[in-house]
Amino acid sequence: MKNLSKSHEKLPSNEQILAKKAEFRAFAEQVAKGEIQIYRKETIADKLRLVKEELILLKGIPYSNIKAILKDQLNMAVGEDTLRQFCQQELGFDKKPSKQTA
Repeated sequence: MKNLSKSHEKLPSNEQILAKKAEFRAFAEQVAKGEIQIYRKETIADKLRLVKEELILLKGIPYSNIKAILKDQLNMAVGEDTLRQFCQQELGFDKKPSKQTA
């Protein structure tokens, strides 16, 4: 029978995981203690969080204007949809009422 999974990688067996469990625990403990730093890719949301208090001051201003302000003042290019999503999800900006079809 053919595997129809989208993933091309095979999962490790339980035995393989259990064999490495102690090593993984030691690594996790080092991360938790701050002995090993784990870096992740910075996102535009990370940058927007740095100026969230200032963005709250702009609540009610069109996102296209906020986008232009960010570009002019901080040289931060952000898509309007990304900005809208961030402001609504993280700052509590109101969502535009959806149009209902008759």
